[in-house]
Amino acid sequence: MRRTRLAAAIAAIGIATGAAACGGEETVVTVTTDTAGTSGEPPSTATTSTTLTPPATETSSTAPDTAGPELSLLERMPPADAYPGVNAGEAESIPTAIGMTERLYASGDPARIPAADALDEAGYAGGYLRDDRGQDPATGLALFRSYVFELGAAEDAVEQTNDSADEVLRTTALDTDTFDVPDIPDARGVVASGSQAGTDLAVAFIVFPAGSYVYGLQAVAGSESGIDLDRLQSIAAAQYEQALGG
Repeated sequence: MRRTRLAAAIAAIGIATGAAACGGEETVVTVTTDTAGTSGEPPSTATTSTTLTPPATETSSTAPDTAGPELSLLERMPPADAYPGVNAGEAESIPTAIGMTERLYASGDPARIPAADALDEAGYAGGYLRDDRGQDPATGLALFRSYVFELGAAEDAVEQTNDSADEVLRTTALDTDTFDVPDIPDARGVVASGSQAGTDLAVAFIVFPAGSYVYGLQAVAGSESGIDLDRLQSIAAAQYEQALGG
């Protein structure tokens, strides 16, 4: 039985968030970021975990079957300065499904291999991921994550989008709400916030399909006030418009 989890802790414990990106059994995406301290204090470490969930077998969609001009995977990523207040990381090419799971999943997670198998079955054809670290996590973002990957067909991309958002809404212990992502067919937006292990956390997640591509944006902060949803939506809209050749 697969189950998505959304847990949270900050600083030495780390930040864990459950927002989906690709397929497989329960899979936790982990990225470690160093947050600079103040007054000469050493940097702290924040680990962000994102749960990836598998596609269902059938779907219907209003999204287009094709995604406009021929763009490389890297060209589909948002600009490095798309979200203010972060230090842009390096966009990493991940050409294989096993490479994606090795890059994203928690070390030693037994679900990593089944998830890679599921990605291969869905026609995984490469992806990119970038983690941008927040310049001032005390008042703004701790982490802005963006990624895009290609699957075998548009219906696979739509299933990934819906399954991931639904899993987060069903299973997280944090308070959740949904929000619209205007003008992007089949896009899903989820906000999760609350306190776990005595630590406040907010995560905003947008995922959407464009043809056979899945796009994801994730913003992690100490509270919802530290996340600019309008900015997140505008980044998604710009990516979608570019994908369709707008």
